[in-house]
Amino acid sequence: MPSNQPRSLTRTDIVILWACRVAWVLLAVVGGSAFSDALNGRTALLRWIAGVALWALFAVCFVAMVVTSTATLTVVRLLLPVGVAVCIIAAASGATAVHAAVAVALAAIALVTGFSSEFGRIFVQQSAYGDETRLPLRLPVQFILPLTLGWIAAAGPLVSGLLLVGAHQWIAGGVLTVAGVAASRQLRASFHRFSRRWLVFVPSGVVIHDQLVLAETAMVLNTAIVGVGLAPVGSGAADLTGGTTGPRLELQLAESETFVYAADNKNPHGRAIHATGVMISPSRPGRALAESARRTLPII
Repeated sequence: MPSNQPRSLTRTDIVILWACRVAWVLLAVVGGSAFSDALNGRTALLRWIAGVALWALFAVCFVAMVVTSTATLTVVRLLLPVGVAVCIIAAASGATAVHAAVAVALAAIALVTGFSSEFGRIFVQQSAYGDETRLPLRLPVQFILPLTLGWIAAAGPLVSGLLLVGAHQWIAGGVLTVAGVAASRQLRASFHRFSRRWLVFVPSGVVIHDQLVLAETAMVLNTAIVGVGLAPVGSGAADLTGGTTGPRLELQLAESETFVYAADNKNPHGRAIHATGVMISPSRPGRALAESARRTLPII
């Protein structure tokens, strides 16, 4: 029977997945010294709130790392930066240099591995159906800053609010906490949108699932594909990458197909195009080519 397990799961995939998990567990265990240093002399309420919040952070993120799916990938990638921020706050709030350095290093390892393509691929594949292979698409550079600022706008008020409540600043702390929770809900929806950007191989063809670029999911039948390969410089294929940098994959088609771009300021109802070739940006083009060959698509 077909399996949802990622095909050709490499040693690198396994190492990255477990490096993230182990770094996160070690951060919860070893990093406790840094957090304790930073909380020395604080109010009992602040120590209690910080302790509950930290253990909730570690527990929820670890469970999300173990229960792999597209939804939990979003949770992991929302929470990993919190670990880095908390370690930096601890370092600036009285943690010893050694404890702070170890905590920041572990948080950084978890962050880098958790945002890798290999990590994401394992998670999105677990939500696949039957004989379906999902490969994450590369994040367009222009969205990195807005996502970062959105995360700061949510995490900043939430963390600050909890700290103020712990310091008995009830009104300011409560307002900031509520604002942070509200912003976090919106941020989760934005992050999840990026977790759901895939190039999908199914028995009948290739699917481009990208609500960021396309108004509707595009499917190209195997019989319509005359070539798959790296897009040459100056390719005239339609750009469905969203403006990403790096190598692009090109699908050459036997005849013109219709693709509908997502709505934007110039085209509030979207825009349809007809193309005999399209460019897409899987995070690992080599894997996309290998999967194309495995499914007997013509490689160029």
